[in-house]
Amino acid sequence: MADTQSAPGPQDRSIQGAPDVVDISALLSAFWDGKWLILVSALVGLIYGLRLLTNYQPTYEAQMVVMPIQQQGGSGGSVGSGLQSLGISLGVRQVSNFDRLQLVFESNEFAELLDRKHDLLRKVFADQWDSQTQSWRRPTGERFRNDQDLRGRLRRNVWLEPNLNGLSRYLKSSVKFRLVDQGQFHRMSFAHSDRDFAIWLLATVYFEAEELVRRQDAAENAQRRQYLEEQLRRSSVIEVRQSLAQLITGEERQAMLMQGTLPYVGRVALASRADEQPVEPDFVLVVVTPVLASVGATALVIILLVLASTELFGKRGRSQSAASTR
Repeated sequence: MADTQSAPGPQDRSIQGAPDVVDISALLSAFWDGKWLILVSALVGLIYGLRLLTNYQPTYEAQMVVMPIQQQGGSGGSVGSGLQSLGISLGVRQVSNFDRLQLVFESNEFAELLDRKHDLLRKVFADQWDSQTQSWRRPTGERFRNDQDLRGRLRRNVWLEPNLNGLSRYLKSSVKFRLVDQGQFHRMSFAHSDRDFAIWLLATVYFEAEELVRRQDAAENAQRRQYLEEQLRRSSVIEVRQSLAQLITGEERQAMLMQGTLPYVGRVALASRADEQPVEPDFVLVVVTPVLASVGATALVIILLVLASTELFGKRGRSQSAASTR
């Protein structure tokens, strides 16, 4: 029996097998029809950027340059190799003291030290401290309450009075480290609205962090010496006693260097300083970026609408063609 269904013609096959394409002329026409929407979105982005520019809070950026001191381990490479030759592993460090100094800024121990010596918690969060009642002042206002209610609904953290955890997070995020000259130098920076405070804090936190690293190494050095002296008292083998005596001598030499006034973590190449004028806002970042973002978002919506309409009409055309072949 002959097949009653006729094969689709060349034109029908081309319609059914044609890939989904976007008509450039239709897209340009859509952009032209939506030109006023694009202009309005650009105006909204410009107003938002200008508002950010007028509300910009000027800050002074303090900077200092440090050259890290190269170290080979806790008490030097010779001591570490000597311990390994005796089969003793004391966890010789593979990182520099400057790397450890950067991690110090994340510790509550460092935040507690700064708060105890310099009352840094109340200096950093001075706008939330009530000197009359000697307590932290909780922000008020309808905007703050709405914000706290929204954060609670979204399961985000709400306001807490400043504490050591907040101070350590502030130091970690505010004190920046950047490599200079292929890692030979490190540039530290800190920005604040008070120029003198920015200069003071940057210098203070660096030297306090260096002193903390020095004290930590001094404590480890004392533990190693105690361990080596105990082994020396127990050992009766002459060769082992001589090796232990050399190691103790190296530890004593290292202890003398820790107790001195020489730089321990790094040498300060440029002391903490800041320009007389505050940092200017980046016009492109503050103003131009919101305009480009608004225009881009509007153009993306227009493109999606064109694609949706093309897909819709394409499906209708294919369904009508299939119906005509039947």
